[in-house]
Amino acid sequence: TQFLQNGKELGDKMGNAFVKAFNMKYKKVIIIGSDCLDLNENIISDAFKLLDEQEVVLGPARDGGYYLLGMRNYYPQLFKNKTWSSENVLLDTLLDLSNLNLSFKLLPTLSDIDVEKDLIHYPNILES
Repeated sequence: TQFLQNGKELGDKMGNAFVKAFNMKYKKVIIIGSDCLDLNENIISDAFKLLDEQEVVLGPARDGGYYLLGMRNYYPQLFKNKTWSSENVLLDTLLDLSNLNLSFKLLPTLSDIDVEKDLIHYPNILES
C-alpha cells in the first residue's frame, strides 16, 4: 500500500506513515527511500523476513542516514530529536534503539542520492 506523505519535517512524515499503516492492522511495516538505486526486491524481502525475529530493521546509507526502516510496532522516539539529512541520523537512531532495548538488524550499506556529488557511486548515470 502506498500513502502520500503527511507532516512538516521528514521525521513527522515517516512517523505518520508508520502510524497509518499500523492503524490499518499491518503487522510489519517498512518505509524506503526512493533515492537508493541499489535497493532491490531481495533486500526488501530480507527486511520483511528479519522482522519475524527482530523488532526493527535498518538499511544504512553510506552518508550516515538510512534508506530503509522497518518495524513490527511504532516507536515514536525513533523520529524525534534528529537532524534529518545529516551524517548522524543512523547513529542517533541506533542509540535510540539501544536506549529502548529493541532488537534490530542492519541490512547491507548502500549509497543514496541526496546531492549531485553522490552520483560518483553511479558512474553509468553520469555517462548517459
